[in-house]
Amino acid sequence: MDTTKKILVVDDDDDISIVMKMMLDHFGHHVETASNGNEAIELAASKKYDVILMDVKMPGMSGIDAYRQIKSVDKASNIVFVTGYCSGKEMASIIEERCDILKKPFEIGALVSLIDKYKRS
Repeated sequence: MDTTKKILVVDDDDDISIVMKMMLDHFGHHVETASNGNEAIELAASKKYDVILMDVKMPGMSGIDAYRQIKSVDKASNIVFVTGYCSGKEMASIIEERCDILKKPFEIGALVSLIDKYKRS
């Protein structure tokens, strides 16, 4: 069984994107990156990902707003929020959407375990 996933990492911090990409590449996944919500929406509209790892706080468009736009055109998207801090309102939105959350800083094992549970519907 092929366990390779196609993953989109969305984070405005290039260092975080690079490290996450390197970690996931190491485990054999195919990883692309986006630095903001608009770029993530464009990529998600043109390609299908097994998992999208979405930062919550980004300049311009929040990860939650990008999530809603992606889900409006592709209900099958699996989106995991990655965050160091969420306000109560943001956390309520994430809980309401029933999405997984990966809190920064995280260990590689937690990231890999989370990725392993997803497959494209």
